[in-house]
Amino acid sequence: MIKRTFALLLLFLCPVIVSSTKVCPANCTCGIPDERDIYRARTQEEVVNCAGKGFHEIPYWDIPCDALVIDFSQNNLKKLTRSSFRGLQQLEYIYLRQNQIDYMETATFAGCP
Repeated sequence: MIKRTFALLLLFLCPVIVSSTKVCPANCTCGIPDERDIYRARTQEEVVNCAGKGFHEIPYWDIPCDALVIDFSQNNLKKLTRSSFRGLQQLEYIYLRQNQIDYMETATFAGCP
């Protein structure tokens, strides 16, 4: 009985523990590169750098919700949708240069400050 209760407790606590850790999209770096703060961020955790990684869409589900800066320059983005920046309510700077963006949905930046 004790083992079963412990197993059930772990099942309920694991999502809380996992969701409290910061996530960085695959192949990206989170934090300020080197000593140079080209992004004008206040802390390292606020920067998500995915420049030149071949993304076709912005993986909003992997970006920390408290990110202030995201850099998706030099990727293969062709469109921005209403969900591209979903949940990124602290976002202040978005770098999208050197992509092939030719379509942007209405309200793409609706959730951003």
